[in-house]
Amino acid sequence: SGRVIQWNHGLPNGDLHTVTPSMNTTYRAVLSDGCSVRNDTQEVAIQVLEPLEVNSNNDTILCYGNPIRLHARPSGGNGNYSYRWENMSSPLPILGSGNNLDLTPTGSLRIRVVLQDACTVKADSAQTFIRVLPDLSIQTSPDTAICSGQSARLRARTSGGNGRYSYTWTDLSTGSPISSDSNVIVS
Repeated sequence: SGRVIQWNHGLPNGDLHTVTPSMNTTYRAVLSDGCSVRNDTQEVAIQVLEPLEVNSNNDTILCYGNPIRLHARPSGGNGNYSYRWENMSSPLPILGSGNNLDLTPTGSLRIRVVLQDACTVKADSAQTFIRVLPDLSIQTSPDTAICSGQSARLRARTSGGNGRYSYTWTDLSTGSPISSDSNVIVS
C-alpha cells in the first residue's frame, strides 16, 4: 500500500496543511507505508504570540509653549516593534517613528501611535488628545494724562492660559511693585 501521513487535532491525512491555531499547539505527523515495521513520527510546535497592544499617554491639557513627551507602551507580538506617530489633525500626519515622541504643540491636536512588529497581521494603535490652552494675553488701560492730585484707574484685561492669573503692577520709575490686583487706582 502507499504512504500515509496521519495528523492529530482532526486534520485529514496529507502532506500539507495550513493551520491557524488560537493558542500554542503541537501537531504530530505519523508516516506509515504499510510495509515498514516502525512508523516515523515528527512534531511541530506552533507558538501563538499574544496580539499586539499599545498604550500611550492619557489625554492631557497643556499650557501654551510647554513641551510634552508621548510614550508608547507596547506588549504582545514578537517584540520587534516599529512605531508610527501620526497627527490626526493634519494632512501631513507622520510625526516620528520611535517609542517616544517629543513635541511642543501650538494648538490642540489628537496624536495616534500605530504599533507593528512585522509578524502580527493586525497592527494596534492608541490615541492621545492634547488640549493646548491659548497663549497668555494682557491688555492694559491706554496711556493717559492726569492733572496733579488726580487719580487714574489702571485696568488689566487678561485671557489665555489656565485662567488662574496673578498680577503685579510695578512703578517703573522706582521698580517697586504697587499692587497685585487686576484693577488699581493710582494718584
